Amino acid sequence: DPYVYEGYLLRNLELRGQDRQTGEADAFPREFHTREYELHNAMVKDYFLHRPDDLLVINLSDVDAMQRLCEFLGHPYEGQRMPKLNQSKR
Repeated sequence: DPYVYEGYLLRNLELRGQDRQTGEADAFPREFHTREYELHNAMVKDYFLHRPDDLLVINLSDVDAMQRLCEFLGHPYEGQRMPKLNQSKR
């Protein structure tokens, strides 16, 4: 693929924990993806470190999440609740 570097697939499998003996890889190793997710979040927060008014970090399950989102976006808050369109069973 012209948009990735030479050796990309091999490196990707190594990062995902490919077993060099069997050639099998766990496509979604939890530790790898958790680490990448946390690193990405840390990088975003670091980017906005000196611009705190330009980034909103909220927990969507917090009672005041919708109010905070509306305020951040400059929209009136009229008591609406955060929509739950893809809610898990847990």
